[in-house]
Amino acid sequence: MRENESWIIEGCYTDLLNLLSPQANEIIYLNLPTDLCIENAKNRP
Repeated sequence: MRENESWIIEGCYTDLLNLLSPQANEIIYLNLPTDLCIENAKNRP
């Protein structure tokens, strides 16, 4: 995190939220239905 001027984290990393939120200038949380998340994960290459 310190080595880059900007960064993006995506996925199910809620354990990192408390650690990184003090340094973040924007947090976008998508509250998708669980079944849609599972379907999307299965369709990834």
